[in-house]
Amino acid sequence: FTFLLAKRCAQTANNTIGERHQGIREMGLLRRCKQEFVKAFCRNVGVQSFLLDIATDYPAMQRLFRFTPFIALILLFFACGGTDKSWQKDAAGVYQVEVKVVGTGMSDMRFDPARLTLPAKSTVKLTLKNAMSTSDIYQNWVLVNMGTGQEVVNDAIASGSNNNYVPSGRNVIAATELARPGSEVSVEFTTPASGSYNYISTYPGNFPKLIGKLNIE
Repeated sequence: FTFLLAKRCAQTANNTIGERHQGIREMGLLRRCKQEFVKAFCRNVGVQSFLLDIATDYPAMQRLFRFTPFIALILLFFACGGTDKSWQKDAAGVYQVEVKVVGTGMSDMRFDPARLTLPAKSTVKLTLKNAMSTSDIYQNWVLVNMGTGQEVVNDAIASGSNNNYVPSGRNVIAATELARPGSEVSVEFTTPASGSYNYISTYPGNFPKLIGKLNIE
């Protein structure tokens, strides 16, 4: 539909443009053609009517594009800044971090936040809150080397509930105990060297649904 409309507009422009004042008339008709094409495309993809005026108002768009770098920086700030607000540094220099498991069941449970950023070689006290509304899913927080989650989970089954489903091994960096729904558990550890790591829940059935990323700077 949009292709046919654009073609029809272009044909109309070519048939209407005369020898005299061709440059001026061509500019106006081509602009109109572009406007109709953009409007038709936006309608096809469900863009609201008030956005159509913005999309086809070229002076407004030109003014908007002047601020594009600033808008991008603002969006980047909010996209990245949210992870840093998940911790506070106390008077003793310990980073206090809180992570929640939220959701109504196995299908929609997730870590909140699902991404953390911390400095290297720092003391961290992480508190995990099991905030799920269901009453039968336990949670833990296990920091592992990047990409080793499935291997750790496989070993966790063998380790059993007495060990909070946390296996021993070089890929496990830190871990909490199990938190029943409505409760919280904590672990204190020293952050590893700079790099990226995963944090997961090794309680049976929770992985790979529950996985997050820890960036160490």
